[in-house]
Amino acid sequence: MSNIQHSWLLLANVAGAFGARFVNLFTAFLTVPLAVAGLGTHDYGIFAVILSAATFVTYADFGMGLAMVNPITVSEARGDAAETRRLISETWGLLHLIAALIFGVGAVLVAANAWHGGRSLAELAPWLVFVVGVAIGLPAAIAQRVLFALQRSYEANLWMAAARVASLGCVYLAYQLGAGLWLYVFAMLCVPAVVGWVNAFWLFRVSRPDLAPHGGASLTTAARLIPEGLRYTVLQIGPYVETGFDIVLIGALIGTSMTTSYDLLTRAFNYVPALATIGVLPLWPSIAAARTRGAVAWARRVEIIATVLLCGGAAVAVTGIALYHREIVHLWTGQTIAFETPLIALIACSAALSSVAALLGSILVGHQKTRSVFLVQVVVVVALTLAKVGVIVPFGILAVAAANVIALLAKTTWFLALLGAETASRRRDV
Repeated sequence: MSNIQHSWLLLANVAGAFGARFVNLFTAFLTVPLAVAGLGTHDYGIFAVILSAATFVTYADFGMGLAMVNPITVSEARGDAAETRRLISETWGLLHLIAALIFGVGAVLVAANAWHGGRSLAELAPWLVFVVGVAIGLPAAIAQRVLFALQRSYEANLWMAAARVASLGCVYLAYQLGAGLWLYVFAMLCVPAVVGWVNAFWLFRVSRPDLAPHGGASLTTAARLIPEGLRYTVLQIGPYVETGFDIVLIGALIGTSMTTSYDLLTRAFNYVPALATIGVLPLWPSIAAARTRGAVAWARRVEIIATVLLCGGAAVAVTGIALYHREIVHLWTGQTIAFETPLIALIACSAALSSVAALLGSILVGHQKTRSVFLVQVVVVVALTLAKVGVIVPFGILAVAAANVIALLAKTTWFLALLGAETASRRRDV
């Protein structure tokens, strides 16, 4: 493929990422009222807990799905299909082992609850469906990661959107039938898992049969991928810990009177880095593949263009939200909020810096600097959390927002220094 074709492929991947996000938001917008109306307040609360638990359990793959992205991207760029297949096969085997362990532990816990807790089958059925859905969905998720590594994330996003639409259809069916909680859980967890298996079948049997998994798990591969995968897991949850922890601190140490207003305000701003993260994610495998095939100049141009577009877009977005935050929140929720201008400015700066940090982090991962990015993330999260705990009581919410800005500015500067050091090293080598 030429550089122009790679550029169009990258644009398709970015567009697909935003399209899938839109489908996700749209289906969630329709699913919630259907579930509330069909289940009632009590059962919907259990439904929400189960979905939250499912989100947590998805990290049980130890990040191996993400850890194999760079190795696959590099082996594909070199034309080494045998190495790609070996990586997929061994990871696939490990994911099956983890899924079997999850199912076994989950089934035992459900059975113990039935035996000792005196729960009825109707009460335990949703949790059993939860265990089955997570267990069967975990291995199938490898297809999404492989497509991402192959720079075909637009296809992965199409399958993801199809799973969301199928889930919504099943939720609507459950609502129409007046079904119990178990069918709603089946709709949200088992239906996407089935779509995932169809995706895996299509990828490995139709689209790329040369990559079809074979053989079993490898302890050697596990020893290599799990530490790397744990680093990717930290990179995934780190940005949420940086600012998402604020509401917990405010509620626990100041009081709940401010939490609703502050949460609504920060949610409005946090959509900017959330969308930025979605947009920059496809850069990572594209840059890694380009550098492997020697197209360093093309990768550099992509990085510069992405930086200019993201910085400009983030600046416009956070400025607009800062100027019209009252109107936006009121139109969105019907709530009226009032905060001082310095706090608004600090939160806007945090959102912009978080967006830039997401871009720089994705570029560095594409440069095979995952360990460095992981180190930065750990240091920032630990230092920031300690700082916020120390300043929130004596100095209030404004100090928390200021700590976020200082930490994100330090993180962004550190990322820039890493990129600068790499560029200087490359020039010396030349």
